[in-house]
Amino acid sequence: MEQRPPFRGTPWYSILESLLGHVDREPTLRAVAELACKELGAERATVFLVDHSRHLLRGTVALGTEGRPLEIPLDFDSVAGWVCLTGRPIRISDVGGDLQAIDERLRHFDRIDRLVGYSTRSLCATPLRVRGEIIGVLEALHPECDRFSAEDAERLEDLAAVAGLVLHVAGLYQDIKDLREVERRKSDFIDLLAHEIKEPIAAVQMLADFATQMEHDPAERHRLLDRIVLRARQVTALVNELLEVSRVKRGLVLGEVRSVDLARLAEATAQGMEDLAERRSVTVQLELDPATPPARIDDGLVPYVFSNLLSNAIKYTDGGGTVRLCVRPEAQGVLIEVFDTGIGVPPGELRHLFREFYRATNARSRGVDGTGLGLVAVKEIAERYGGRVGVDSTLGRGSRFWVWLPTDVEP
Repeated sequence: MEQRPPFRGTPWYSILESLLGHVDREPTLRAVAELACKELGAERATVFLVDHSRHLLRGTVALGTEGRPLEIPLDFDSVAGWVCLTGRPIRISDVGGDLQAIDERLRHFDRIDRLVGYSTRSLCATPLRVRGEIIGVLEALHPECDRFSAEDAERLEDLAAVAGLVLHVAGLYQDIKDLREVERRKSDFIDLLAHEIKEPIAAVQMLADFATQMEHDPAERHRLLDRIVLRARQVTALVNELLEVSRVKRGLVLGEVRSVDLARLAEATAQGMEDLAERRSVTVQLELDPATPPARIDDGLVPYVFSNLLSNAIKYTDGGGTVRLCVRPEAQGVLIEVFDTGIGVPPGELRHLFREFYRATNARSRGVDGTGLGLVAVKEIAERYGGRVGVDSTLGRGSRFWVWLPTDVEP
């Protein structure tokens, strides 16, 4: 009886070994595509991944066509689209033959062949699944007819299964990393919160001790009491922010869900920020389009959106700088924009700004009060009522935070 070669040291083993090395998606898929070419004797192999937002298949790995952006519609007018939508593997001896004999919806999408100057004749394709969900398609191609056997098709399915296993474990690994990162940020937040509360409370205690000793100096005693009130307000503001975020996260309605005039609310919020802007020597400008339609939203939560974005812009803008608050109609909705000429955000940190407990490194280094939870609440409020948020920024030159809300849409 012929002895099978040991699994260790084979190309299949090297795919699984990647679990202990890298778990990045693209290198794993490239290794699978290269092995598909070797095992099936294919000239080329392609891995398409599903892009649901654009309803297409994107060639993430395309051996032999590197550097070419390969995209095809996610429909039945291509073999890859058919495999993805039906969840069935396929082996075609000649793509120029009658494919409708297999399925009347099946077509060969030859635009990619024309794009890269290649003529596909025989083809094997199979779905790529991760956690039971189809995420893409693995294809093996050859310019000659009848190059793939039934055994080749089974081998390609096995490869796709290995790839799915690797990507599944990669996903679990990433989930663990994300959980660890959340726990780390929670610990950082607790430390920050302890510092933010401890410092003003200690100051209040010290000032109160001094005030009790100033019975014979009413002016100095009055000054100390004013500082006590200021410090107490800081603690109250911090606690209120934590409660606000907690209510938002729990999905509570604080006011009434109704049509809200956002332009008028923006103006009222800006007036409430005049003292902060004056202390910071920052000029606040309003650009409110009178044609702005109302948005249907919780009138008890939406003021938080304006106050958070505007106060952040003022706090992170140096004296002499400018903050602009704009409200205008856009694409069946209302666009809120806050521009500032402040410190900006480091490029690599932009994607983290709307994550819990996160504050940009340059913001922390300035010693400005904040918990990093305000933007999280803004995002939660906007998305609850069908909206979106975003940010553009240039380090050292300023930022633009925006919120888009739909008009007259039930939550």
